[in-house]
Amino acid sequence: MSDLVVLTSNKGQGKRTATLLLEETLRNEGYRVACLVTGNGRLDVYSYLLEQRYHYSVPLEATHSKEAFERWVPTGYDRYILEVTFPYSPIGAAYIDLFGNINEVVSYDLRDTWEQHVLDPKNKAESIDPAENNPDVAAAPDLAPLWDVVHDRNVRTLVTKAPKALDGPYVDTAKVFHNLEMLAVESITPRMKLPKSSKKVIAVGEFPAEYWDIYPDLTWYQYYYAEFMQALRDEKYDLAVIGTCHNEALKFRDRPKDRTVVCYQPSVYLDLKTREKKLSANHDFRAVFSTIRTRPSGTPLGPAGGAFSGYNNRLWINTKHEVDEPLWRDGNVIFCDGWITPQVLLRE
Repeated sequence: MSDLVVLTSNKGQGKRTATLLLEETLRNEGYRVACLVTGNGRLDVYSYLLEQRYHYSVPLEATHSKEAFERWVPTGYDRYILEVTFPYSPIGAAYIDLFGNINEVVSYDLRDTWEQHVLDPKNKAESIDPAENNPDVAAAPDLAPLWDVVHDRNVRTLVTKAPKALDGPYVDTAKVFHNLEMLAVESITPRMKLPKSSKKVIAVGEFPAEYWDIYPDLTWYQYYYAEFMQALRDEKYDLAVIGTCHNEALKFRDRPKDRTVVCYQPSVYLDLKTREKKLSANHDFRAVFSTIRTRPSGTPLGPAGGAFSGYNNRLWINTKHEVDEPLWRDGNVIFCDGWITPQVLLRE
């Protein structure tokens, strides 16, 4: 059994800072630490990759049970941290519901009014993933049912931006983590063992960090696309990984002839229409949460065009474009429209 610390909160509360500080503190104490994130790791992988922290993405299919979750937790670490964003959306709540002990990150100024703040429709942009949002405040979903889901367990408050010493775990204004021994801790049995390959890999942009474990001989060009494109043309590698970026207008002229490419930004080679998502109904959230927790992977999470329609595929991967299949092959290029980990690619 191993210790897992679950950190969760909505936007603007300092959760990312707390996660990185906790990882650094534990690492400095001599522990080998793995950071786990929920399925859409693209939102945060860069800050982990840049500082060579161990980062792993846990897909939505892992929310079926705690044992299913453990199959996505890598073996070989002393401590684990799971970061869950947007706990009051169906996706975040599905991960939270696996555990009996969690830590909710709350800024000092909101520590006494947190529930009112979360449930106020005017603050929905902080509580809901932008992909699930709707500009009409009147159409904001009722978050009370998911508040109950999240708080139906042992919830320890981790206060951030604290200007003075507190009794529980907190992060002060100087970004120092205090009383970490008071955090709520969950016990898990890690079960994932990643394969190792000696193949030479080049990569650019943002991509699942598990590639580093599987391919130790990986050269990451970060966002230096000119240097990456030169390496791509030289074809002195076994595998190229084109990660995501925020520029949909980016296009590549060159395509290797004899090397395999995994492309997480299909728009560099293809013209695809971006998926438009709208919140379908105020009661969507509870129904979507129930589907995730009780139905088989691949079950549609909502109507076409609805907030969760991007997940309506066999892999439960949140796609960005209007595609029927999130994973397809065209010659030597494997296209991934969504955060598909290399473990899934190997399985497929």
